[in-house]
Amino acid sequence: MHQVRCAASHASTSSAAASSSSSPRLPAATDISSTANPYIKHCVKLRESSRYRQQQRRLLLVGQTLLSELAEEAGPSLDILVLFLRPGTDLPPGITAERVITVSDSVMKKLTGLEEAAGVQVVAELALPQYVDLQSWSRTSAHSSTSSSSNAAAAGSHQAAAGPQQQQQQQQLQRLLVLEAVQDPGNLGTLLRCAAAFGWDAVWLLPGCCDPFNDKALRASRGAALRWPLAAGSLQELLELVQQRGMLLLAAHPEDPLQQQPGSSPGDVKGVDALSGSNTASAGKQQQQQQPVCLVLGTEGAGLSDEVLAVATPLAVPMSGRMESLNVGVAGAILMFALSEGLQQLLGRLQQLGQVRGPDHDTQ
Repeated sequence: MHQVRCAASHASTSSAAASSSSSPRLPAATDISSTANPYIKHCVKLRESSRYRQQQRRLLLVGQTLLSELAEEAGPSLDILVLFLRPGTDLPPGITAERVITVSDSVMKKLTGLEEAAGVQVVAELALPQYVDLQSWSRTSAHSSTSSSSNAAAAGSHQAAAGPQQQQQQQQLQRLLVLEAVQDPGNLGTLLRCAAAFGWDAVWLLPGCCDPFNDKALRASRGAALRWPLAAGSLQELLELVQQRGMLLLAAHPEDPLQQQPGSSPGDVKGVDALSGSNTASAGKQQQQQQPVCLVLGTEGAGLSDEVLAVATPLAVPMSGRMESLNVGVAGAILMFALSEGLQQLLGRLQQLGQVRGPDHDTQ
């Protein structure tokens, strides 16, 4: 069953809350052709400055594809303040805004900050999402799912048959991604996108991370920062949550457990396969009994802080090639996939294909 997950409470705030006393009034004009227009300058500053975004409680989203995907998932809760369109561009289906303004090519280029902005037809000013409180968070309250009518009926009958204990387990925080001092917006956006793609429940940002609503981060995440539960806080607050939820705290580590240095303990660093398991026959049972996981990733250069490494179990991606380490976006994607249901599903699928197409199978 395909699931579309979004956090409605995270994806929107009211217009009143988004507009502070110092925020500029929404423009009355329906056409803007000058890059010197005060409201255009305001929007450019939203794109360029994290502090200004926080002050104004607004952000700028560039591109119709991202906006349409966000609107499809968030629905009426999506709060679009101003929609900027090129001349002759139709309003995207299912999208409404308090103001719709046609802008010249030079203004559109100024808004996007791109050297080649000819392909961009839409830019939107949105209310800045709020971070979620994971202490009271549950999957049923933050995520919604859509499916075909047959799948929905099957899911409904399964839920009806599930007892109270199983329903309570379905609401628990099962997989939490934590980022520490990830300052590159491309890497941070990639990790948010992978967390959403692999079904991780939420992302926690420790101090030192770049702004997830940075223009580059939004593009790299395909808008995941706007429709996926994001939390932010200190390491101490994270540890309290981990203890409260009974989670296994893992720390991504560059050392390969298959190539231990002399004098080191083989059990110090665990490989992905040690935690994910490879027995596809019991994959479903293993998944039900799996302990909730909290995975912490750090910067590619400095890695994780000593404070994190002191309280977490190191976890590495085994590598047989001649590379010292992987980019944090790549390593994080591998670890998240390996620790998710996706790995077991893939192994099960490969097993099924092996039964159908053995080494001597005639494809003719």
